[in-house]
Amino acid sequence: MMICGLRRMLDTTKNRFIHYPYVFNIKFKKCLRKLHTNASKSRETELVKELKAKIKFSGPITVAEYMKEVLSHPLVGYYMKKDVFGLEGDFITSPEISQIFGELIGIWFYERWLYNGSPRDIQFVELGPGRGTLISDILRVFARLGRISEHLSLHLVEISPAMREMQKKILCISDQKQDVPMNSNTTKDGIPVTWHHDISDVPKGCSFYLAHEFFDALPIHEFQRTRHGWREVMVDVDEDGPHHLKFCLAPSNTPASVLLPKGKDLKADKIEIRPQAQVIVEEMAQNIKKHGGSSLIVDYGDVDSERNTLRAFQNHQLVHPLFEPGHSDLTSNVDFSALKEIFSQYKVSTFGPVRQQDFLKAMGIDVRKQVLLKKASVEQVTNIETAYRMLTDDNEMGNCFKFFAGTGGSEKPLGFKTVVLRS
Repeated sequence: MMICGLRRMLDTTKNRFIHYPYVFNIKFKKCLRKLHTNASKSRETELVKELKAKIKFSGPITVAEYMKEVLSHPLVGYYMKKDVFGLEGDFITSPEISQIFGELIGIWFYERWLYNGSPRDIQFVELGPGRGTLISDILRVFARLGRISEHLSLHLVEISPAMREMQKKILCISDQKQDVPMNSNTTKDGIPVTWHHDISDVPKGCSFYLAHEFFDALPIHEFQRTRHGWREVMVDVDEDGPHHLKFCLAPSNTPASVLLPKGKDLKADKIEIRPQAQVIVEEMAQNIKKHGGSSLIVDYGDVDSERNTLRAFQNHQLVHPLFEPGHSDLTSNVDFSALKEIFSQYKVSTFGPVRQQDFLKAMGIDVRKQVLLKKASVEQVTNIETAYRMLTDDNEMGNCFKFFAGTGGSEKPLGFKTVVLRS
């Protein structure tokens, strides 16, 4: 049944190709970038002025607090005021490259719905939906495969007003009823959608969770090994430096030092800890254990956190993490082993992480590409091949990004085992 539905979807969905002439200008492509440097000082942004005043008043701040201010400050935070995706933004994501990416994820969740016994009340929860492109592609697949859309409610966890407006334009009908709350609407297919500031605000129930390039932007605490033991990395004022701010080490233990793993032999000299990720995964795990469902986390990361991965991007270029805060994206690798441990505590099965290349191929991306090529013009063929390469190649997104799942069942889901599509 699953394969028949897949073939029906492959033959009927519309095509969206986006041509990117500069294939390598993507957020994960570190090896081909040079760190942006200026001979003179970088701009003293509004956020720099605010951070300097705060530090001078109360002392250096943690890297986690710095990241939170840079990315989600209500007035000048990076994600709060503009469209940061695409060629005119600072980075490109997989859903913006080709609709194939969202289609295959849609199939994955549809199979999960069937596996759970086709529940009549299912919540689809996306964390950090970006423009809304990914969930739009997923909903289109659901509509093609049938039935699931009739039992679905959509919940988008998004703190940025600017992003919420973009999501509404892509997903929703233009006119909203007068009696509908401001944080609610209806998709073009009649599916109720609600926006939330935090995952804890989402009602409890059988839920599908999707987090694509979400966890990497959550604040981290950085620690460095010294001869006096572990010391937290802090951000201080640097009047004479190139960025107005500088990294330094706390002279003694900080409140966040209690987060350091106990009883674990840490061999590296640096470690990153992301406490907010642990809270979010706990929320997912508790709900999946009690009410059923699945989660799919897609990000770039490692199976440990014993190295320094904090970095920043502006205009598709790697820049110093302290460069023009509020105008640059901040990110760091996800520690999948930490997420796995939390799911396991709640007896939720985990699978992966597996490379994006392996997941997409197991889900049938090669079959989908061939279907598209048969109907494509000469120009479209080039775009399809380029998009396919960007999504799956070892030197592109295929090796850097990982797929990781937490599910209510012990059987391996699609994408984490070999799938053979027979003609």
